[in-house]
Amino acid sequence: MFRFSPKSIGVAIGVLLVAVIGIVIFRSAKDSGPLVELEVVASSTLNTYRNAQYGFEIQYPSDFDDSPTQNLAAEDLDGLPSSVMLKVTFPERYHKGTNLSAATIYAGAKKVSQESTCWKIFGNEVEDYGNGKAKYEDVTVGEMIFRRATVGEGAAGNLYDITRYAAVKEGTCFLLSLIAHSKSLSVLREKNPTIKAYDPAPFRSAFEEIVQTFRVIKTGTEEGRRRYEDQELGIAFEYLARFTKASPSAPWSRYNGTSTIVALENFTIRANIPDELLIVSRFPIPHDSSAERVIIENTYLDPSGVRPSFSDFKKRKVNGKEFHWIRTTRFEGTLGFAYYHIAAPYVYRFDSIAQGMDWTNPTLSEENDKVHAALRQMLQTLKFF
Repeated sequence: MFRFSPKSIGVAIGVLLVAVIGIVIFRSAKDSGPLVELEVVASSTLNTYRNAQYGFEIQYPSDFDDSPTQNLAAEDLDGLPSSVMLKVTFPERYHKGTNLSAATIYAGAKKVSQESTCWKIFGNEVEDYGNGKAKYEDVTVGEMIFRRATVGEGAAGNLYDITRYAAVKEGTCFLLSLIAHSKSLSVLREKNPTIKAYDPAPFRSAFEEIVQTFRVIKTGTEEGRRRYEDQELGIAFEYLARFTKASPSAPWSRYNGTSTIVALENFTIRANIPDELLIVSRFPIPHDSSAERVIIENTYLDPSGVRPSFSDFKKRKVNGKEFHWIRTTRFEGTLGFAYYHIAAPYVYRFDSIAQGMDWTNPTLSEENDKVHAALRQMLQTLKFF
């Protein structure tokens, strides 16, 4: 994972880059005061975005803010909303105290009939981009050659540092882009004299590492997937790409209190509550208790609020792992299930929660509920290490 902090800021890709790579100094020549270092070190947690329809995948740090494309405004996609499948943003803490407003990475693909069409990167001719001020070079990424264009431009107090990649393979144009949007330092310092000028180099460097994780995969019609991995907790799984990792401040990220590992959300109709949720939690097994007791004590049935008995749980094997599962709610449009897996000294809980369900319909198939099905697909890929 690429990780930054104010004095020893770390940027890493744990799967492909497993050693310390170097240190970049993050400082404007116009600024004074303590240096801020950007250290590139090995780390542990990555997400993988996989798109089987267009045949590519790319990894990015799990602490980056990712967004599903259906929630993005067209202007955020630089004129080609149909081509962008993934948007990830450097968390604000990576550039707090500088004039950088946001640094955002876009990844996507589109079918093209002519290779030259791909060089219209996000709607701009490479040759004309930046009024002739762009720098171009060919970059090898895996088995492919990408053309890279870098340019800086600005207007009305807004500055943009842009790096874009484009490559064609078998009629598909792959597009990768970093857009770092900063504000005029002189204007910001009128209100806050301590604001520092950000250096685009460390962000470009982090982007280059992300680009190097790109690879072409076999195409298919199934929905794309992302990967969650936590080396510290020793757990990894894949989940459908329509879900994205919820903000730590979201209430559902604390669904099971501090035991919650991650919440995966998908908004389709509602703006403030996810229509689809997948939640992963972990509970320790006390020495004076048992896994069965932990499962019972952490399960409540809605709307009654009562705890079930252990005999109320059903058993299901998924990819060789045994799960104890139960329906936790079917009430007021909500349908939820909880799957428990015992891996001593812990019990892991996996929840699916679907909103907007026709819950009074006697023909409603709970087994075929798409969120319940997404959870079972996720469990097929579950690994402990």
